Amino acid sequence: MNASQIGDDLTVVRGDHQMSVGGSLAYWQFHFLSHARSGGNWTFSGQATGLGLADFLVGRVGRLEHGGPAILPMEQWYAGLYAQDAWRATSRVTINAGLRWEPYVGQNVLNGSVYNFNLDNYRKNVRTKVYANAPAGLIYPGDEGFPPGRSGLNKQWFNFSPRVGLAWDVSGNGRTAVRGPTALRMTCRTRITADQRELAAVRQPHARRRSAGRIRASVRAARWRSTSDPHEPDTVFIPCGAFGAVDPDINSPRIQQWNVTVEKQFGRAWQAEASYIGSYTDRLWNQVAINPGVFLGLGPCRSPAFSTRLARRTGI
Repeated sequence: MNASQIGDDLTVVRGDHQMSVGGSLAYWQFHFLSHARSGGNWTFSGQATGLGLADFLVGRVGRLEHGGPAILPMEQWYAGLYAQDAWRATSRVTINAGLRWEPYVGQNVLNGSVYNFNLDNYRKNVRTKVYANAPAGLIYPGDEGFPPGRSGLNKQWFNFSPRVGLAWDVSGNGRTAVRGPTALRMTCRTRITADQRELAAVRQPHARRRSAGRIRASVRAARWRSTSDPHEPDTVFIPCGAFGAVDPDINSPRIQQWNVTVEKQFGRAWQAEASYIGSYTDRLWNQVAINPGVFLGLGPCRSPAFSTRLARRTGI
């Protein structure tokens, strides 16, 4: 990983105000390589002979999940600015307020191992213009509706994190104080990481991940071998492939925090303190199947009418 960053902060005191402004600009490149299923996940269950070891010796595989390596060379820009003010409103009250701005522009996947899924395109059988054999609904860099660049995400310019705090000297003698800060924090810097992008990097056409059961080990190579170049428009898409896409408008995870503290001094050496602390987190990420079938009305199941499994990461 190569990273560069510059930043600066300035604090100025003017009368009853202590004002601060600052910011940082960073750029990094990250090269991610994973071989989670490159060697295959082999299961010898005993389905053929009744014994797992015997199935292994005669070359009968109960289940095999196999795929190419996840290769993700990525780059990203980050920018953050903030401003805050500590204002001594009266001799007994101090107010602290601040605002941070962190736009999100996404990580560019330099080798193009990124795609999105448009449910409306799938329903209308609209196919990508980049790959002739790709299933309907998938869109790649260069397709209409794909966000500019190679991040697969729409840029978010209005990510603001406000904060406000209050300190009150109740009696004016410094022996009783009430403090009550509140903050809203957006976790923008770590929104999409390399392991999230692995969803696309290990799927077609960049790395063909496939599952099958009850095959002969001797013919495994023939069934999985493909000589097509993933960068060619007529590259082969194997049947029953799995796809995972990230919602291009996925929200930043968000944390809201608030607390109230009362402090009281007794005599010269004793002090008591009581606090109420609260927090609320939302927009957590989850992976949701967007084509669940219903099996005998008992619950979701993969629909046999749609051989391609699809999932999308969303912020809820």
